[in-house]
Amino acid sequence: MSIKAIFACDDDWGIGKDGGLPWSNPLDLKWFKETTLGNVCVMGRKTWDSLPAPLGLRDMVTISSTLTEVPRGFLYQGTPDEVWPEIKERFASRKVFIIGGAQTLSAVLDDVEEVLISRISGSHGCDTFLDHAAITANYTQGSIDAVDGLNLERYVRN
Repeated sequence: MSIKAIFACDDDWGIGKDGGLPWSNPLDLKWFKETTLGNVCVMGRKTWDSLPAPLGLRDMVTISSTLTEVPRGFLYQGTPDEVWPEIKERFASRKVFIIGGAQTLSAVLDDVEEVLISRISGSHGCDTFLDHAAITANYTQGSIDAVDGLNLERYVRN
């Protein structure tokens, strides 16, 4: 099993504001789509709620203690700590991407091999942030690339 996290974040490690993305970046969305197509995307309820529609051509896994159903994909009812072992077992032969949010990533971080960041320059007044200290303490910055105008950062588990 390969487990990676993929996020867009600003210079302050912000990833969201008011339940959505505080920026519009078509290049980032294109990179996200190309990277996650055909794979498993795991997210918490707030990330699920922020999507305009289920993501096509991916197995969507939503973790929630409040939802009772999702229109497409798999729903695991409970906290990330409670349901993560079952998710890992079910998708053991697949590539899994943690796509949001910050709470879900924090709960499963011990199992994440790589964190892929699309760095959105500037500060965007975010109210939701990645745990920068945990990422830099447990991962080494493996590469920084500029691809199609995006600044992509790769952090590899120590």
